[in-house]
Amino acid sequence: AAELGLVERGGHRHARLGPDGELVFTMLLDDSPQRICFLLDVPRTAQVHDGWASMLDCAQEAASRLSGRLVDDVGRPIPLESLATIGRQLAQRYESLDAIGLSAGSPLALRVFN
Repeated sequence: AAELGLVERGGHRHARLGPDGELVFTMLLDDSPQRICFLLDVPRTAQVHDGWASMLDCAQEAASRLSGRLVDDVGRPIPLESLATIGRQLAQRYESLDAIGLSAGSPLALRVFN
């Protein structure tokens, strides 16, 4: 995890932090010893940090280093076109949060989604 630029957060969790220590995404060891999970908490991650791209790059690098592969929650490989679709959907979520005055990563969003 440290080689991937992540910091220890306790409880088998590591995180990528922004320049001011804000959370960008989390990597955690799953109950299965063969699985590492990545989590992007959209309301808590400011769009400027591009958490999806950062998390995806990290996950792909981890998979490469460990001779693994990216899979979904049930173990199916994730097609590249699905990753692009997810990226577009996340952009829409960020826009929706902005539209209602809860910009992701803002102090108000952090209070509401805590």
